[in-house]
Amino acid sequence: MKLLKGIAWDHPRGFDPMVATANLFQKKNPEVEIKWDKRPLQAFADRPIEEMAFDYDLMVIDHPHVGEASRKNDVKVSFHPGQFCVLSSVTPEIVERSIEEFEYHADMARWMGFGKSFQDGCKI
Repeated sequence: MKLLKGIAWDHPRGFDPMVATANLFQKKNPEVEIKWDKRPLQAFADRPIEEMAFDYDLMVIDHPHVGEASRKNDVKVSFHPGQFCVLSSVTPEIVERSIEEFEYHADMARWMGFGKSFQDGCKI
């Protein structure tokens, strides 16, 4: 059995969805187990992201140096707008807010230093 290790912050919004998803994933992929650890947010700030990347296969983090560390260590970064972004909505306000959400995510990628080349390791 292949074991993957993940780390998330110790809040129900950060940890519980990862455990639930890992359990569902393992039902469909019994040869893979995902074990999640959790840490308080301050513990993420106190440990360099590069060290965590060597210890964990999966990381759910909010860290100011994610862009720099991912480029330096060739680590893929992924994030996405919320499920309520509907560009095809018949309601103009929903379309407007959806565009704002997508623009925010594009800004976030630029703030992390991505977007300079097509294959720069960031998936939105």
